[in-house]
Amino acid sequence: LPLFFDYKNKLNTNISTNYKMSPTLSLISNIFNTLKRNLIFILIPSLIIGAMYGMYTRKIPGVFTSYSKIFPLSQESDPSAGLKASLGLGGGGTGLSKYYNVNELIKSRTLSRKIVQYPSKNPKYKNLYLWIIEDHNSTVPMFDNKIKPSKDSLDNINTAADIFTSKTSIKIEKSDFTTINVTCGNADLSLRLNECILECIADFYIKSKTAKASSDLAKIGNLRDSLRGVMDLLLYKQADFTDKNLFATKLIASLPQAKLERMRNEVEEAYGISLSAYTNANFKLLSESPIFQVLDKPVGPVAFAKKGWKTPFMTAFAVTFILLSILAIRKHIFGMVMSELNKM
Repeated sequence: LPLFFDYKNKLNTNISTNYKMSPTLSLISNIFNTLKRNLIFILIPSLIIGAMYGMYTRKIPGVFTSYSKIFPLSQESDPSAGLKASLGLGGGGTGLSKYYNVNELIKSRTLSRKIVQYPSKNPKYKNLYLWIIEDHNSTVPMFDNKIKPSKDSLDNINTAADIFTSKTSIKIEKSDFTTINVTCGNADLSLRLNECILECIADFYIKSKTAKASSDLAKIGNLRDSLRGVMDLLLYKQADFTDKNLFATKLIASLPQAKLERMRNEVEEAYGISLSAYTNANFKLLSESPIFQVLDKPVGPVAFAKKGWKTPFMTAFAVTFILLSILAIRKHIFGMVMSELNKM
């Protein structure tokens, strides 16, 4: 027994000596003891800050998101090319280069500012842009800056357009269908903006596809109207000439009258050609007019989303706990860094 206890004491002494000789284990032990001593001073502030951030997040108002989906806006001449491509019938291809980029259209300066000037259908606001600014202010957290409407309508339109584009999400699916989501603090505003987007895109799409045919139709229509006016004038002159030469000799009167008759026949022939060309141009315009197809219209109920408090609470708690822990063991970290520098 004496020999056993003597061996045990020597073993414990060696273990203690080896432990003291290990700087890494000693550092870990000191850090652990320091954190243990300061645990209450780390834990309580972390809980307080986490709870405050969770409450702050919970007070942020929820938002409503409206949804719509449209068929691909094909750039092909065939107005049904987009429908054929989406149904896999061929003729339209699947390359994105063959379709209008709806995201760029909606968020362009021209269309975005046009959309925010649409009638609001809300008795409180004549146009959408003031409603958009007020809705944005209602969704801003407590300590964030709110936007003050300007006395200049153009400034309000530009501001509202920036807000509108930031809250509009456009997603082009693999099937080339386009999904449009608009997020606002008010469900009615979200739906109205989505409706205006579809209306504005449809108007732009149809006009861009039929611009050449519409221009040709207008030019031929002006020519037709001009020829009609000349023909009416010649008929009037011919009737007036006949009245004035009622008692003149047939030989003298027949020469100018024959020239006038020939001119009238030429104008009538040209008018007939222009009338036929106008009819053909009108049919061409109708044939080239594309169909703007909406798969899902923006209707209620509108999706509602609100941030929870649990995730922000845990995030703020974890960040605060780590920072305070580092602050508590700063001396140990500094000593370790200096020790490593001395070894170099």
